Amino acid sequence: MVNCTLTVTDVSEPGDITIGTISLLSSALGLPANIAAFTYFYTLKPRNPNGLYFQRVYTIITAVDCLICATQFPVIESFFNQRIKDELIFFKNEYFSYAWFILYSTAVQTSVCLVGDLSG
Repeated sequence: MVNCTLTVTDVSEPGDITIGTISLLSSALGLPANIAAFTYFYTLKPRNPNGLYFQRVYTIITAVDCLICATQFPVIESFFNQRIKDELIFFKNEYFSYAWFILYSTAVQTSVCLVGDLSG
């Protein structure tokens, strides 16, 4: 079993609020932007088979980026609640925490691999 819990003894409230605000702004802007990009690439009509490949890869990348932005909202919530487990909505449930960890880790690694696929 994977231990994905983090024990923090010295929580910086101004630091948590700052990181939470930056994360909230990034996710609040990133999610609609990635949805718009996903819609664009999904409806794009490629001119040749090579273009079809890139259109599909960009579509998948934007879908994965939407997932990454969406998975940040439980983290943002924990930053604004001083990471107190009893006051959290999402990470209070142990099974949600495990599922979130697997989903987020997989999404980030998938995104890196897809972008690397475009580069190479």
